[in-house]
Amino acid sequence: MTFYSIPPLLTLCCFLGLAALTIFRGPRTKTNLLFFTICILGSFLYIDILFAFNVKSAEAALRISRIDHFFIVYLFPVYLHFFHEYLNISGRKWLIRTVYAYAFFLMCLTPTPLYITSMEQHYFGYFAKGGILYPFFGLAGLFVIIYVLIQIVNAIRKEANSSHKNRLKYLFVGFGIMGLMNGLNVFPTHGYSVYPPGNLSFIPLIIFAVGLFKHDLLDMGILIKKSLIYSLLTAFLTCLYALIIIVADKVFKNFNFSDSIYFPIFFFLLIAFVFGPLKSKIQVFIDRIFSKGKYDYQKTIKHVSRVIVSKLDYDEIAKLLMDTVVDTMLVDHCSLFLLDTSGAGFVNFSSRGKQIYPGGSISIDKDNPLIKFMKNHRQL
Repeated sequence: MTFYSIPPLLTLCCFLGLAALTIFRGPRTKTNLLFFTICILGSFLYIDILFAFNVKSAEAALRISRIDHFFIVYLFPVYLHFFHEYLNISGRKWLIRTVYAYAFFLMCLTPTPLYITSMEQHYFGYFAKGGILYPFFGLAGLFVIIYVLIQIVNAIRKEANSSHKNRLKYLFVGFGIMGLMNGLNVFPTHGYSVYPPGNLSFIPLIIFAVGLFKHDLLDMGILIKKSLIYSLLTAFLTCLYALIIIVADKVFKNFNFSDSIYFPIFFFLLIAFVFGPLKSKIQVFIDRIFSKGKYDYQKTIKHVSRVIVSKLDYDEIAKLLMDTVVDTMLVDHCSLFLLDTSGAGFVNFSSRGKQIYPGGSISIDKDNPLIKFMKNHRQL
């Protein structure tokens, strides 16, 4: 595998990850099934590109590309169908049927030189050269992308709910930009030795994934699970590690880097001083972005109740309560106030986190509106 294979590999991982998330975590709605189909067809496309970049035989690359395109031609009708369902566009079934029929016509041409004539060798690897009828696929894709972007923009303008509007914006940035980037693959398809911009589709897909987790774009009811996020993080760091090895092999062409005695030492230092701390910092960042406010408060209260009965010291109880609040709710600062001896108010007994009240102790008067509110509602 070469350096040029890293972007399509990342894009393939994103498509497969989103497909797995949709099929295993999402409800079996028509919208989600269409989205799953888009991810599978997108995976076919980038498997084709990865194979072409790394295979030595032009004939083998051509055979695989024609087989993949037999299915890939349905990418743009499914793309159109998905957005019609997601945006609740009714009365245009004729358009969806027409685009599917058009894709069926192109599918019949994919095994012939009229669709893909040959595989051309570029500096990044083999890439398909379009035949005389290949532009019909490109024009259909361009029409669908422009049409969908217009529909999303119109939906954003009409949407009054800010949450739904944010969903649409993530869709626009994620799948809209990805569609345009893949459309620019027309340059290598026509023989120009330009690295395919569509290979960088992992960037808008990551943006879409952020929206999927943060705004529940596909109504999966997702509460971010650390294991899923950390798995994606591990995959990213693994790809970064592979990139470093590839670059090292390019730099040390006459030196078998991976088999040398220095490689285990380099690997240990890399994991210990770079990847370990980097992973920890990114995990903390992910927790603060996605998990804030999303916790099982009943489970937390039960746990604290069981532990607190075994503690007799005020300081230990205060530490337990504040540690629980800070670690569970991911807040920057927590203070515990107790009723003072005079009964006139509350004084700060202990604090944890960033110091936000410098210069002396803090007290809250008994007539403070916050105290009255808590007394009336018996909760914060």
